[in-house]
Amino acid sequence: MIRTVLAAALFLLAALPTVFTVPANASTAVFDGEELTMTSGTALRRAPLSSVLRGRTAWRTVFDAAPNLIERSQCLPPSFSRCLLTLRQPGEAGRQGTRILEIDVDSGTAIEGGFQTDFGPNAASWYDDRRILFAGDSGAGTLTLAGTPRLLKLWTRGTELNTAQTILALVEGSTDMTPIFDVSTGGLFHAATLQDETGTDMLFHFGWAQNFVRSRLPARFTFQDFFQGRAISLLGATWNGIPAGGLASYPMGPLMGPKRLTIPEQAYVPPAGFGIERARGGRDRLFVQLRGAAGDRLIDVRVGSPKWRERRINVPGDGPIELLAVSKLADVALVRRSGKLHAVGRGRAREVTAP
Repeated sequence: MIRTVLAAALFLLAALPTVFTVPANASTAVFDGEELTMTSGTALRRAPLSSVLRGRTAWRTVFDAAPNLIERSQCLPPSFSRCLLTLRQPGEAGRQGTRILEIDVDSGTAIEGGFQTDFGPNAASWYDDRRILFAGDSGAGTLTLAGTPRLLKLWTRGTELNTAQTILALVEGSTDMTPIFDVSTGGLFHAATLQDETGTDMLFHFGWAQNFVRSRLPARFTFQDFFQGRAISLLGATWNGIPAGGLASYPMGPLMGPKRLTIPEQAYVPPAGFGIERARGGRDRLFVQLRGAAGDRLIDVRVGSPKWRERRINVPGDGPIELLAVSKLADVALVRRSGKLHAVGRGRAREVTAP
């Protein structure tokens, strides 16, 4: 079953890019295969990618989580009908943390016997079609003294959370453990980011046997995305000749192979006066949002030798640009500027009607 899901997902070139958490009255976006999915308040809505590319976005509501707010959604390829929602209560009650809920967007209902938790310091990501990676409160000893997740667990649908297999345990003082799942043109990848007790950023990758391998990134970095079989990170310190503030890449094959090699590549270094806000991978292009005193820019870069090739992308309007999501089917980026949404990167820019 796992291999079937993987093969179908790769055939579709579908992906699960990281979704940005934004205020409850704003929205998050992700391309789920041939659909664009957006959250806004309590509602999860979808529109066909084809309607986005035609400039006639056709939204439909697929789930309403009222009275809770949807903070994040992540849907499982190849059908993208099963989704993990991260929910938050409105107002002061939202301080109690988040709740994980598995839903079926075809029926618009929570899945009976599916994954769900109480509110707490929870984070989750798909592992395969019957298991998820979970970091949160699963009983005594699973949180640090500060109340953050200490254990990363592999939880099987239909079983009790407190019986889930522990695959990574943090030492006291570690924080910000975040599980990651991504399917792209380069393969299927599982990872976890965290910060240890000394404040050092860490990124672990692992395979089907949960064989964790730590990448040899510097002590300060921010993981961005997987792109064409590579991990992409924004450096906070110089690493193997790649300056701080640049994007570093390394291929996953050598890292997960017998020699566990982290082979650095310079993906992109911004021009003077600009910094990188975020980067997200498409099918053939890595989209990069830049910010500087002269304003915001959006570019994309393609893998090349001896250096990756860049191209500036026109985004209509003035003011700050926010890169929301990237399609790994169509190499299209969804951006927000001047209060409007645009699909850019493939042909002319198209305005996307907000749901």
